[in-house]
Amino acid sequence: MMKPMARNLLASAGSDAGNRLLGFFATAYLARVMGPQSFGLISVGISVLSYCILFAGPGLNVLATRTVAATPGPMLEFSRDVLGVRTMLAAAWAMIATLATFAFYGYSSAWATIAVFGFTAVPLALAPDWYVQGKGGMVALAVARFLMSVTYLLMLVVLVHGPGDTVWTAVAFCAGNCVMAAALGVTFNRMAGPFRLRVNLRRLWELLQESYPLGLSTFLTQTVMNLPVLIVAAVLSSKETGLFGAAMKLVFFALMIDRVFYLLFLPVASRAYVAGPDRMRHVTVLGLKMVLLVALPVGLAGVFNADWVVTIVFGAGFSNAAEAFKWMMPYFVTTVVSTVMMTVLFATQRERDFLKVLVPGTIAVVVFCAILTYQMGIAGSAAGLSAGEFVMTVMLIRQVITKQPFPLAATILPFVGSAILMGITLSLLSAMHPVLSSLVGSMVFAGSSILFRGFTREDVQVLRERIA
Repeated sequence: MMKPMARNLLASAGSDAGNRLLGFFATAYLARVMGPQSFGLISVGISVLSYCILFAGPGLNVLATRTVAATPGPMLEFSRDVLGVRTMLAAAWAMIATLATFAFYGYSSAWATIAVFGFTAVPLALAPDWYVQGKGGMVALAVARFLMSVTYLLMLVVLVHGPGDTVWTAVAFCAGNCVMAAALGVTFNRMAGPFRLRVNLRRLWELLQESYPLGLSTFLTQTVMNLPVLIVAAVLSSKETGLFGAAMKLVFFALMIDRVFYLLFLPVASRAYVAGPDRMRHVTVLGLKMVLLVALPVGLAGVFNADWVVTIVFGAGFSNAAEAFKWMMPYFVTTVVSTVMMTVLFATQRERDFLKVLVPGTIAVVVFCAILTYQMGIAGSAAGLSAGEFVMTVMLIRQVITKQPFPLAATILPFVGSAILMGITLSLLSAMHPVLSSLVGSMVFAGSSILFRGFTREDVQVLRERIA
């Protein structure tokens, strides 16, 4: 019989890989059909949606997931309160975004596109993914997300055929999320009870007060992810926004490991905190090793093969996005490291400590992006994003170590050494096909990690005991 963690790992990894692959096809299709300018508008629409869903109960997703994971039983009344609050706020913020963008775009297809993306926040707020995740229902979560991706891709192929079909792109995205919300609602019915919303203004205020530190933290985190696109849109042209958005799409595809890790690690770290400091320290170190083992070789392969990757995915019309993609690879690596630290802080109920880091870190990202965008264009935006995220990651590590100390140098240095050897290998194999050189380089990295005792036999044994 497969252990629950193994089942959840396979479901999460398989689902996220499948969804990212379908999203990859959808992105490539849109880029080739629409061109950089319309693709840039879609990037703006998704950024607006991100803020709408973020304001739909800021921090409630993390708070609810943590509460559900740590509390036995169905928690039906709590869940109905969360669903009611999120849905009401999502509708309100979608309306605000619609009115605000109308003032900027007027009555146009651009405005309609962004408005439909904004109202996609409502089905996303209705989706009880946080409950399913907290109760370990990763298979059901995987199925729901897969249905969303399939619906979105199929509707794109049927409805979107040229640069003027941006509204239909938003409609397809909204429809996919409606399907996901419906599937998760059925799962919630089975796991907890009848799916209902409950709107209570006093309870709304209580939940918002409780989730305030998490909410502000989530807001700043989303700002790091979405504001660079808006900065590029404000400072540069729609075409350059499309190029920058294309590079970010590739990075977000690679960040599937970050998504899978977070889904699994938050419940595990929450339980480790209850078990005691030794268990928490061990979980932190093992989590950091696991993400470094994957993120560093992926990041290096991206830097050395950026031109090939961008051209093969988006076509020659997006070749200028390659430089931005290279500069985003440090952001990719530092993001997965910061996710480990962020999850440890959330699991140990140190949201306010996370906030102390996130405020100056977000300011650093915004300042770096704004300044470097003016100086270097979209490559500067990417470099600013990476620089700001690096600053934030260093501060997060220091924050974790103050109360949950772990051997940082002994954990990281073996992987740094392995990354140097892989970089040398990729340089020597520059004439080889990018796929083959990346495979050889990854093998060098993995072998070096074992040789330098970055990943030990004891680590493998622990993983086998937990997963196999």
